[in-house]
Amino acid sequence: MSIGSYLEPLILDAVFNGGSVSIAATYAKLHIGDPGDDGTSNAAAETTRKAMSWAAAAGGMVVTDTDIVWSAVSSTETYTHLSVWDAATSGNHLWNGPLDAAYPVNGGDPLTIPAGVVVVTLT
Repeated sequence: MSIGSYLEPLILDAVFNGGSVSIAATYAKLHIGDPGDDGTSNAAAETTRKAMSWAAAAGGMVVTDTDIVWSAVSSTETYTHLSVWDAATSGNHLWNGPLDAAYPVNGGDPLTIPAGVVVVTLT
């Protein structure tokens, strides 16, 4: 996954200039292609962002520790990427990247991205 344009300077200032980064919650948004640096490209028709929960960071990475569930997606699409935001609506794009596999889903069907599938690394 890639760090979003909003978060990059916050992390750099926290590490090198004594700044701080505090994100209260993170939310997943679906995409049908690469979201780009601002997390807005190739947006899925399904616009609902779902809250994400993370295990403690270890080995330069964090992974989701619960399933991310959409009970019924709005349209028939194949989801290939995910963006991570700091709010359920509006807010700031934090991170994005490809999913481990494409998720084709019919409109009205549920979608579950299992715990441990979303992995964010710093290398």
